Amino acid sequence: MSKLTLSLYPTLLDSFYWYKRIPSPDKFQELINKINRVKPDEFPIAAKKGIQFEDCVNNLLKGMNVQKRDGVYIAKDFEFNSVIVDKIVSKLVNHKKQQEYIQAVVPTEIGNIKLYGFVDYSYPDSDVDLKTTGKYTFGKFKINNQHKCYSLIRHINGTPIQEFKYLVTDFNHVFVEPYKCTPQLHNEFLEEVYQFNEFLQENRSIITDTKIFGH
Repeated sequence: MSKLTLSLYPTLLDSFYWYKRIPSPDKFQELINKINRVKPDEFPIAAKKGIQFEDCVNNLLKGMNVQKRDGVYIAKDFEFNSVIVDKIVSKLVNHKKQQEYIQAVVPTEIGNIKLYGFVDYSYPDSDVDLKTTGKYTFGKFKINNQHKCYSLIRHINGTPIQEFKYLVTDFNHVFVEPYKCTPQLHNEFLEEVYQFNEFLQENRSIITDTKIFGH
């Protein structure tokens, strides 16, 4: 592999976006901690709920037995409406790969950048990411970098996809938020990468996990 300038995954760029939008000392430290891979003392309840919901969906997709009682699936710490879970599962049964690791090295004006991440559900011409949220409005994930980054990786690897979909639930309803994979999305993503690189260089002295610099 050629010498790298950066090694990035898309949710790191999401954290940078929110820091830029609402800058504060706390947000700055949160971003630095994420760059340095500092594990939080405890995961937020919403994150735990999302993880256990996805585990429930994946276990059903794998044909595993999931405890069910009175119209709900029983997870470790939560109960999920079985109608909602089953609806999600029905939309994913024909996926080709699950939790597929993808990566590519992209030549840019600031050097070679390695992009990588895990696609929740892969199809021949599209990728799907499962999201849980407390409240949903259409376009909620427009600023996210997953659809931009993963479609760029697919393009670089010569296996382009036509569409990236966020499959979303607020635990009461199911939504689909689709994005066509276009060069414009890729350019938007790279512009964000260039801005993030400036931030990284300005704060290089406090970045302890140098994996982000391709080391």
